[in-house]
Amino acid sequence: KRSRDAKRRAYLETVRSALEICRANTGTYPASIIGSVTCSDGAITLETTPADPKNTGIYVYTYSRPTTTTYTLTAKLELPVDPTTYTLRNP
Repeated sequence: KRSRDAKRRAYLETVRSALEICRANTGTYPASIIGSVTCSDGAITLETTPADPKNTGIYVYTYSRPTTTTYTLTAKLELPVDPTTYTLRNP
């Protein structure tokens, strides 16, 4: 569980980095990150969007972009005992 949670945090940081490159280059975040992180100008900043180590049930990553300049990435962690949410957002 601890190893999977560490991977979840690392994977979301990788996605965050790709998202920030898009924002720096185009001024906006991608509308979707399904499959890859592709900027509005067509540049791919992450070839394959990582999947949760379990990738089933509540253990999936979610991405929402309420505006072109904000986003939220979330993952469910297995520890402590009850699943908790790990969230990255900008701003």
